[in-house]
This record gives sequence, C-alpha cells and structure tokens, in this order.
Amino acid sequence: MQNGEENREKPTEPAGRRADAAEGSYRAMIDAAHEIILRFDMDGQITFANQGGLGITGYLEAELTGMNIADILPPDELETIRARLFDAPGSGSGEIRLHEFHFINRELALIPVEVNAIALPPGGAPSEILFFARDISGRKQRAEKQLIARKFQFLETLAAGIVDDLNNMFTPVIGNIDLAFGDIPARNNAFKRLSAARAGCEKIRAFIGRLNRIANTVPPDMRLRSVADTLRRAAGVAPETPGVRCAVSAPVDLWPVIFDEEQMMQALTGLIRNSAAAMHAGDTIEISAENMVISPEMQTEVPPGRYVRITVRDRGAGIPEEYLGQIFDPYVSLKDGRGRGMGLDFAEIYAIVRHHRGDIDVVSKQGDRTTVTLWLPAADAAEADKRLSAKHSPRRVTPRGRVLIMDDEKIVRAVAGQMLTALGYTVGLSGDGAEAIDRYQTALASGTPFDVVILDLNVTTGMGARQAIRELLKLDPDVRGIVSSGYSNDPEMTGFRKHGFCGVIEKPYNIRELEETLNRVMQNR
Repeated sequence: MQNGEENREKPTEPAGRRADAAEGSYRAMIDAAHEIILRFDMDGQITFANQGGLGITGYLEAELTGMNIADILPPDELETIRARLFDAPGSGSGEIRLHEFHFINRELALIPVEVNAIALPPGGAPSEILFFARDISGRKQRAEKQLIARKFQFLETLAAGIVDDLNNMFTPVIGNIDLAFGDIPARNNAFKRLSAARAGCEKIRAFIGRLNRIANTVPPDMRLRSVADTLRRAAGVAPETPGVRCAVSAPVDLWPVIFDEEQMMQALTGLIRNSAAAMHAGDTIEISAENMVISPEMQTEVPPGRYVRITVRDRGAGIPEEYLGQIFDPYVSLKDGRGRGMGLDFAEIYAIVRHHRGDIDVVSKQGDRTTVTLWLPAADAAEADKRLSAKHSPRRVTPRGRVLIMDDEKIVRAVAGQMLTALGYTVGLSGDGAEAIDRYQTALASGTPFDVVILDLNVTTGMGARQAIRELLKLDPDVRGIVSSGYSNDPEMTGFRKHGFCGVIEKPYNIRELEETLNRVMQNR
C-alpha cells in the first residue's frame, strides 16, 4: 500500500515537457555528429544545418540556412540526387545512398563526400529532403597514399634492375672513351668530339644516380645535420626563374635531423625549382621549417613522433585536382600545372623522403598556390651520438702491380683490362669465381702473385665475388679483394670489410675512379 501511495503522490511530468526533452536530446546528437546534416524544402531552400557539419563546410549556421542546396552541390550531382529520389524506377522508397559525390565548401573547394538523402515524410507526398554527407577526404587520401606506395615499390624494383643493366653496358663505354683520349692529340677534332661524348656520358651517369636514389641502391651518408642550413643552401642555388627569390624562416632551436646531405639537397632543390618554374619575376617562394610533435590523438596520416616540418609554398598557377594523384609518378611535373612529363623530379623527391622514414604531402588550389610539406623524423640524443663520426681522406699514392679482374661480362673485363694496362698494371682476366681462384692459385705458386683481385659481385652463372673471396682467403689470408657491382646497397658493398674485401668500386666506373680505388687498397693494406 505504501508503494501505491507513493506512486499516486508522485507528480506526473507533462507530455509536452518530455517531448521537448527528447527533441533536445536528438538535436544534441545531431549537432555532435561529425558529418554534414541538412534539411531543405522542395525548392532547395536550406532550413536546418547541424553544428557538427559546420567545421567541414566552413560556413556559419546562419549562412547555410540562408542558402539554396544548389549553391553547395555541383549541378550535375544535384540533378542525380533529384532523379534518383523521384524519377528513377524503384525510387518510391524515397531514400538513396551515393558513394562518392562532392560538396562545395566556403572556399569553393570540392570536398569528396558519401551522401544519404531521404524524402520526408516517408511514404507520403514529399515536402522536404533530409540530407546526410560524410566527408571521405581522409579515406581517399589513405587510399591514394597506399596506391602511391604500391606503385613506388614497383618503380624501386624496376629502377634497380635498369641500373644494373645500365651499369654493365655503360662501364665499357666510359672506359673506351677514356682510353681513346690517350691516343688522340688534344687539338684533333676527334678529341673534341670525344670530349663532347664524355660530357654526355656524365649526364647519363647523373641520370643513373637518380635511378639509384629511387631504387635506394646508394648507401646514404646518414649524419646529424641542421635542416635550416641545408634549406638555406638549397634556396641559394635552386631557383632558375629570373627574378624569383626565396624567403627562408626557421627557429634557432630547430631540432637536428639525421639525413644524407647530398640526397636532401637534391630533394629540396627539386622542390624549389618546380615552385620557381610556376612563378614570375618578383614572386617569392616561402620556405619554412618548424618543430612539430604528432600525437596519437591527432587526425593525421603521419605516424606519431617528433618531426621537423618543412613547408615550401609558391603562388603559382596551382595544380588541377585531377593531376594531384599523379605528381609522384615518373615524368610528371608541377612545372606547367598540367601534369606534363618533365622527368623524375617528384618521384625522386618522394624516394628520398621515404628512404629517410619521412612523409610528404602536396596541397594545391588551382589558380592560386601550391604547398608541399615534408615531415622528417627529428633525431634523439642517443641516435645522434651513435651517428656522429669523423671523415678522413687517405693519402694519394700511385703504386703499380698485378691485378686480376673477374667479371662475367666479356666487354666489361676487356675494357677494365685495357684501362688497367693504360695505368701501368699487369692484368689477368677471368669470367667467373672458379676461374679467378685457379688463376690466383697458379700465380701464387709460381711466385708472381696478384697484388689485387677485382671481383664482380653478381654473375649470371658460376661463382660470384661472395663465395670467391672466401675461397681466396683460404689460399692467401693477405689477398687484397675489391668487390664490384652496380647494386651499391648490397651488404657486400656497404660493409665490404666484414665480408673479407679491402675495397669497393661501383659500376659504371671510369679510369680515374679505378686508379683511385686501387691506390687506396694498395696503400692501406
């Protein structure tokens, strides 16, 4: 009885108040939703906009509710919504879902969205439309980055294979030109033509070097360095458009970064030159660097950590949206704003940043500006101490002696032999590791041993340098072995001493590089 009395005495909440509370709860949930929710009448007049969607659109609520839906949806896409809701067969449900449409924000940029639209009231004559749009920019960016990464993995593999073939083909070309110089007087026209050919060879070698950077076959000289200093050097040499200047800003307490100076200069000068090509005399490229900590809570594609963020901003023509996903492809450039093929610029920049465990992003507004942002991981103290090391250069000497060449390419060993002969060395040639071991053992037994053995790391058939040096060390613990390859990131190339070699020479090499390598090996052993 007591409970019944309590229930009878408890005041009943008016139905209107409960309805108001429920409506307030629903409104709070709608406002909190991180997507665009609009309601508009059959004339397209927007009558409601949720708070959560305002940050995506850039509009104020009062602005949106005074606009027509035609102001913020592309005409063809608005017509598709109308047709799908009311005209298409089976449209009687009054509800549609469209997977990729666009919303025009306050800056007149197109935001990719996923759309749901419902005709109200359900089942009756429609008087208004309830419109939901979910921003899928992040999803698209992730998909695009994954596609770029997959394409780049293919490009790395392709570049590595091309580099190896080019090195083997190009080494005898350079070698024969160098040898021909010794047979022709300097005033001869043929000498001048050879000089022009040699200059062309150096350009091809530079191109091979770019492929090496893409394939990551060049072991980087990773040292603790100042990003600000490198930025200022790049800005001083990069612009090739007359009258375009660079304004560089960086704080004095900018964190140090461990990077390869040559590679980073290549990346930064490439960025600045692409920006300068899109500008006019009197324009300024804004370049800045700052410390930034990316936390796990931040909505970004960059992994959490401490970074130095580099920004290169120009006021050029911008890049059409349809080309933004292609700029890291080979032979696509930003220089003319049309995606015209112009070389390896951004493919190489992407490779360098990727190999430094960094990230890169490009934002552009056609007709206005382009901003390229790099994130480079900042060094911590322990890593910095480990990386610091001093450089030294060995004293140059010019000894002569007996050299054994092993290479499976007949033309490579023939030209290398001629270069060595021109340098004053006595030369022996072999086509694989087993033959080199036999020749070395015979010479050792006869009392005329080889002073140095140059071994090709990767041979098509037979024994390569890896196994050959192990066998040679068994015969002669004092053997001087030089490993040669077009793949400069092989463990035997980067850590040649650990594998029993005394030196390393990267293909394609010229006569000067061959001489200097032999000098170092014969001096230091």
